[in-house]
Amino acid sequence: LYVMNDVWLSNIHLLAMEPSTPEREASRAAMGVNSVASVRSYRPSFVVNPTSPLRTIWNVLTLFFVCCDVAILPVESCFELEGSLVTIVLSWLGRVFWTSDIIMSFMTGVIAEHHVDMRPPSIAKHYMRTWFTFDVSILSLDLFHMIHNLSLVGSMAPVLRMVRVWRYL
Repeated sequence: LYVMNDVWLSNIHLLAMEPSTPEREASRAAMGVNSVASVRSYRPSFVVNPTSPLRTIWNVLTLFFVCCDVAILPVESCFELEGSLVTIVLSWLGRVFWTSDIIMSFMTGVIAEHHVDMRPPSIAKHYMRTWFTFDVSILSLDLFHMIHNLSLVGSMAPVLRMVRVWRYL
């Protein structure tokens, strides 16, 4: 039996992802590729389809943490509740979630021009060009705020708390 070269497999994958035209349909038929579904095995197993149930659940969790931060940050700023158990737990859960969200963004396919691009290099390139800098800067400021609070120096705490609000503007 014949074994297909990896380059040919990636070309088949790209061919299956392209929009349909009569010429492309003829090429697909000649190569034995009928649809995107027949090529799914060629994508890395760690890449998540942006329309999958897993990604929908992740988006609901994102909404939950955004709502928590939007509700807690102003109350925390006004009433000096930084030491309460609820705010500490939600702050740590939020930090873990937002860090995981950066990783998840590198593993989620991108919808581009009538198809879902599931190639990791394209996903990384798209994320680096769009939200990566913003996400890392906000997370860095949040971690700086956490370290600053752990050092028990409170003069900059209100300013750093307001910086966290930038995530939602």
